[in-house]
Amino acid sequence: MFENQLFCLNSHHYCYTTYPSLWDWIVFTGAHILRASDVLDILEEFQLNFQNVRHATSTIAIILMSMHWLVDVFLITWIIYTIKRVFHSDRFLVSQKHQIFMLLLLATNLVAVGITAKVQSWDVFDIFILWPLDNIIRVLDMGDSFQLWYFHLYQAPIHHWNSVLAIWFRLCMIYYLGDLIQKSWIKMTGGFGLTLQYWIQALESEDPNLQIQAIHKLGELGKDAQEAAPALIQALNHDHNLYKAIIEALRNMRAVSGLMQLLTYADRKIGIAAAEALGNIGYNAQDAMPSLIQMSAADDSHLRFIVQEALAQIDPEWAKSQAAKDAIPAILYESFLNQSKKICLEIKVLFDRMLRFPVSLQDTIRADITWG
Repeated sequence: MFENQLFCLNSHHYCYTTYPSLWDWIVFTGAHILRASDVLDILEEFQLNFQNVRHATSTIAIILMSMHWLVDVFLITWIIYTIKRVFHSDRFLVSQKHQIFMLLLLATNLVAVGITAKVQSWDVFDIFILWPLDNIIRVLDMGDSFQLWYFHLYQAPIHHWNSVLAIWFRLCMIYYLGDLIQKSWIKMTGGFGLTLQYWIQALESEDPNLQIQAIHKLGELGKDAQEAAPALIQALNHDHNLYKAIIEALRNMRAVSGLMQLLTYADRKIGIAAAEALGNIGYNAQDAMPSLIQMSAADDSHLRFIVQEALAQIDPEWAKSQAAKDAIPAILYESFLNQSKKICLEIKVLFDRMLRFPVSLQDTIRADITWG
């Protein structure tokens, strides 16, 4: 391709020591593929030039930049695919230890840059503005435009140690800029293109904002995100303050089994919220009816009311169902021995709604109420 350009666009678009052969053009192409893959611009920083042919005009620089973009897009796609396949994940979760390590690494780098700048007498503007800005732009510059147009914002001396400091700084910036870009993408697009596994892992994040975003996103995914129910419950175990958002997400996901686990949660308000969510799901939450019926004789009047409302939403004739017939008698007989007359009367009303009521148990209830 580039050999054809040499003849079509005239030779002044390239510079070379000896007239280029086919091998020189192969090396030229391979060198730019390698430079496109070199995210930290190590080759340029250490001035590693092993090609006879070099571009000499902006026209060829633009063509090369488009090639760099294509190579970078291919590599990024391949890296993401490999991570998903090997680690079954869209990203590596960053722990607090990693964050502290990267902060120390960056701080050490800045101290080394300061000492080096003092020894080599850098300009103050270069130290605090141009040197950091140049390196940050090079990290973000996927098309390698700074390389192709030979741009440098600062005037620090060319030295291998200075190159090491630059690569060191860029490595730290990849960490922080990558995290910033990811969060910005989520904020701007609502996480478009991110998979279910990403959001499940995000529940473990130490960033509360990302956790909330993950909970809401899983809720938006609905039934397609049902496999995330265990991770949501695990997140609730770590932070009870998230219970409203988590239960709402479980409801939207129609995660009946997950909500059933929360019915007997130690924190009563979580159990009440789970019962309400099951009621909102309606007919599709019939699997939860036995568990809700077990709670219908609770000593908490508010909980009994919520549970009975939920049962009515799931099945208006729930009290006549086989599940009620199987579960309620034994539960209520036990409760009548310990509850007050008021509670017994409330439960008696519930029982009267059943089609069949054991005669022996009717006599027991009547005796208990009379005793009260």
